[in-house]
Amino acid sequence: MTEPEAEPSIEDVDDILYLARVNEAAELQCLLVEVCEKMKLSRAQLLAKAVEPESQNCALHYAAANGHTGNVPGPLCWITTATAHC
Repeated sequence: MTEPEAEPSIEDVDDILYLARVNEAAELQCLLVEVCEKMKLSRAQLLAKAVEPESQNCALHYAAANGHTGNVPGPLCWITTATAHC
């Protein structure tokens, strides 16, 4: 029997969404690596779980909505590439 995947903490989700929203690409990358390693998840898996509960918005949404197009290719690639690992 396989164990269910761990869920990121509320704090980690908040930090991921905040960093995407304010265009802190380097800090976001570091946080993703740290959380992926801690949780044993790929970036795609982590970003798929890092969703604001009320709006259902994700990091890609916040980056794009705030005009941070430089951040969009990274998260888009990580989300759409199921085998992407930290």
